[in-house]
Amino acid sequence: MKDNSGGANTPYHGTLVFTNNTLSFNGTTIQLRNITRFTTYEVKRPHLIPPVLLIISTLVFLMSFSWKGAFIITIFAGAIAGYGFYEYFRPKLYAILIELNSSSHYAFSSVDKDGISEVCKRLNDAMTSDKPINTTIAFHGDKIIFGDHIARDKYEFNNSNIDNAGSFDNNPKSPL
Repeated sequence: MKDNSGGANTPYHGTLVFTNNTLSFNGTTIQLRNITRFTTYEVKRPHLIPPVLLIISTLVFLMSFSWKGAFIITIFAGAIAGYGFYEYFRPKLYAILIELNSSSHYAFSSVDKDGISEVCKRLNDAMTSDKPINTTIAFHGDKIIFGDHIARDKYEFNNSNIDNAGSFDNNPKSPL
Protein backbone atom coordinates (compact mmCIF):
# COMPACT_ATOMS: atom_id res chain seq x y z
CA MET A 1 0.00 0.00 0.00
CA LYS A 2 1.37 3.38 -0.96
CA ASP A 3 -0.04 6.61 0.36
CA ASN A 4 1.42 9.94 -0.53
CA SER A 5 -0.90 12.17 1.58
CA GLY A 6 -1.77 14.47 -1.29
CA GLY A 7 1.39 14.02 -3.32
CA ALA A 8 4.81 15.53 -2.85
CA ASN A 9 4.48 17.66 -6.01
CA THR A 10 2.06 19.98 -4.25
CA PRO A 11 2.74 21.67 -0.91
CA TYR A 12 1.06 19.97 2.04
CA HIS A 13 -1.57 22.08 3.84
CA GLY A 14 -2.53 20.85 7.27
CA THR A 15 -1.03 19.93 10.60
CA LEU A 16 1.18 17.21 12.00
CA VAL A 17 0.74 16.42 15.68
CA PHE A 18 3.19 14.11 17.35
CA THR A 19 4.03 12.84 20.79
CA ASN A 20 6.68 10.37 21.90
CA ASN A 21 4.51 7.51 20.61
CA THR A 22 2.29 8.75 17.75
CA LEU A 23 2.18 10.94 14.66
CA SER A 24 -1.25 12.24 13.59
CA PHE A 25 -2.35 14.06 10.43
CA ASN A 26 -5.59 14.29 8.40
CA GLY A 27 -7.40 11.77 10.59
CA THR A 28 -4.54 9.26 10.36
CA THR A 29 -2.48 8.20 13.37
CA ILE A 30 0.66 6.10 13.12
CA GLN A 31 2.89 4.84 15.88
CA LEU A 32 6.42 6.17 15.80
CA ARG A 33 7.83 2.71 16.43
CA ASN A 34 6.42 1.66 13.02
CA ILE A 35 8.56 4.22 11.22
CA THR A 36 11.54 2.52 9.59
CA ARG A 37 13.11 5.68 8.20
CA PHE A 38 12.47 9.28 7.35
CA THR A 39 14.47 11.55 5.12
CA THR A 40 14.33 14.94 3.46
CA TYR A 41 14.80 15.60 -0.23
CA GLU A 42 14.19 18.15 -2.97
CA VAL A 43 11.10 17.30 -4.99
CA LYS A 44 11.80 16.98 -8.70
CA ARG A 45 8.84 18.50 -10.49
CA PRO A 46 8.46 17.66 -14.17
CA HIS A 47 8.42 20.46 -16.74
CA LEU A 48 5.54 20.24 -19.21
CA ILE A 49 7.22 22.70 -21.59
CA PRO A 50 10.60 21.43 -22.86
CA PRO A 51 13.38 24.06 -23.13
CA VAL A 52 13.43 23.91 -26.94
CA LEU A 53 9.68 24.63 -27.15
CA LEU A 54 10.09 27.47 -24.63
CA ILE A 55 12.80 29.12 -26.75
CA ILE A 56 10.85 28.65 -29.99
CA SER A 57 7.58 29.96 -28.51
CA THR A 58 9.38 32.99 -27.04
CA LEU A 59 10.95 33.80 -30.43
CA VAL A 60 7.64 33.33 -32.25
CA PHE A 61 5.89 35.51 -29.64
CA LEU A 62 8.42 38.32 -30.06
CA MET A 63 8.48 38.10 -33.87
CA SER A 64 4.69 37.93 -34.14
CA PHE A 65 4.40 41.58 -33.12
CA SER A 66 5.78 42.58 -36.52
CA TRP A 67 3.36 40.31 -38.43
CA LYS A 68 0.02 41.71 -39.49
CA GLY A 69 -3.04 39.61 -38.68
CA ALA A 70 -1.14 37.20 -36.43
CA PHE A 71 -3.11 37.91 -33.26
CA ILE A 72 -3.99 34.25 -32.66
CA ILE A 73 -0.35 33.21 -33.09
CA THR A 74 0.75 35.94 -30.67
CA ILE A 75 -1.73 34.79 -28.01
CA PHE A 76 -0.89 31.09 -28.44
CA ALA A 77 2.91 31.60 -28.45
CA GLY A 78 2.65 34.03 -25.53
CA ALA A 79 0.62 31.54 -23.48
CA ILE A 80 3.16 28.76 -24.08
CA ALA A 81 6.10 31.06 -23.28
CA GLY A 82 4.39 32.50 -20.19
CA TYR A 83 3.53 29.12 -18.73
CA GLY A 84 7.02 27.82 -19.57
CA PHE A 85 8.69 30.69 -17.72
CA TYR A 86 6.33 30.24 -14.77
CA GLU A 87 7.19 26.56 -14.67
CA TYR A 88 10.96 27.11 -14.72
CA PHE A 89 10.95 29.86 -12.09
CA ARG A 90 8.43 28.49 -9.57
CA PRO A 91 9.84 27.91 -6.07
CA LYS A 92 11.52 24.61 -5.28
CA LEU A 93 9.69 22.13 -3.09
CA TYR A 94 11.33 20.19 -0.28
CA ALA A 95 9.74 17.17 1.37
CA ILE A 96 10.07 14.83 4.28
CA LEU A 97 9.40 11.20 3.39
CA ILE A 98 8.23 8.96 6.24
CA GLU A 99 8.45 5.26 5.45
CA LEU A 100 6.70 2.66 7.60
CA ASN A 101 7.69 -0.95 8.18
CA SER A 102 4.60 -1.97 6.16
CA SER A 103 6.31 -0.38 3.10
CA SER A 104 3.75 2.42 2.91
CA HIS A 105 5.05 5.95 2.97
CA TYR A 106 3.88 9.51 3.51
CA ALA A 107 5.39 12.64 1.99
CA PHE A 108 4.88 16.16 3.33
CA SER A 109 6.27 18.98 1.21
CA SER A 110 6.78 22.72 1.49
CA VAL A 111 8.91 25.46 -0.04
CA ASP A 112 10.39 26.09 3.44
CA LYS A 113 13.65 24.09 3.31
CA ASP A 114 14.71 25.01 6.85
CA GLY A 115 11.24 24.15 8.16
CA ILE A 116 11.39 20.67 6.61
CA SER A 117 14.80 20.11 8.23
CA GLU A 118 13.39 21.24 11.58
CA VAL A 119 10.42 18.83 11.21
CA CYS A 120 12.92 16.02 10.67
CA LYS A 121 14.92 17.09 13.73
CA ARG A 122 11.84 17.34 15.95
CA LEU A 123 10.56 13.98 14.76
CA ASN A 124 13.92 12.45 15.62
CA ASP A 125 13.78 14.11 19.07
CA ALA A 126 10.28 12.71 19.66
CA MET A 127 11.44 9.20 18.79
CA THR A 128 14.52 9.28 21.03
CA SER A 129 13.50 11.51 23.95
CA ASP A 130 12.43 10.24 27.35
CA LYS A 131 10.74 13.50 28.34
CA PRO A 132 7.11 14.02 27.21
CA ILE A 133 6.68 15.68 23.84
CA ASN A 134 3.45 17.00 22.35
CA THR A 135 4.11 19.16 19.30
CA THR A 136 1.93 20.57 16.54
CA ILE A 137 3.47 21.53 13.22
CA ALA A 138 1.27 23.52 10.85
CA PHE A 139 2.06 23.70 7.13
CA HIS A 140 0.71 27.06 5.89
CA GLY A 141 1.53 27.95 2.30
CA ASP A 142 5.22 28.73 2.17
CA LYS A 143 5.80 28.72 5.95
CA ILE A 144 5.95 25.93 8.52
CA ILE A 145 4.81 26.97 12.01
CA PHE A 146 5.90 25.00 15.08
CA GLY A 147 3.99 24.80 18.37
CA ASP A 148 4.75 23.16 21.70
CA HIS A 149 1.69 22.18 23.78
CA ILE A 150 3.54 21.33 26.97
CA ALA A 151 5.24 24.69 27.52
CA ARG A 152 2.08 26.84 27.30
CA ASP A 153 1.67 26.99 23.52
CA LYS A 154 4.81 28.78 22.41
CA TYR A 155 3.90 29.16 18.77
CA GLU A 156 6.28 30.85 16.39
CA PHE A 157 5.32 33.33 13.74
CA ASN A 158 7.53 35.28 11.36
CA ASN A 159 10.63 33.58 12.80
CA SER A 160 10.01 34.86 16.33
CA ASN A 161 8.30 33.72 19.50
CA ILE A 162 4.73 34.83 20.14
CA ASP A 163 5.75 35.88 23.67
CA ASN A 164 7.63 38.79 22.10
CA ALA A 165 4.52 40.01 20.27
CA GLY A 166 2.55 41.05 23.33
CA SER A 167 -0.33 39.66 25.30
CA PHE A 168 -3.65 38.52 23.95
CA ASP A 169 -5.12 38.52 27.44
CA ASN A 170 -7.51 41.44 28.00
CA ASN A 171 -7.86 40.68 31.71
CA PRO A 172 -4.35 40.41 33.18
CA LYS A 173 -5.66 39.80 36.76
CA SER A 174 -7.32 36.49 35.89
CA PRO A 175 -5.36 33.36 36.87
CA LEU A 176 -4.24 31.08 34.04
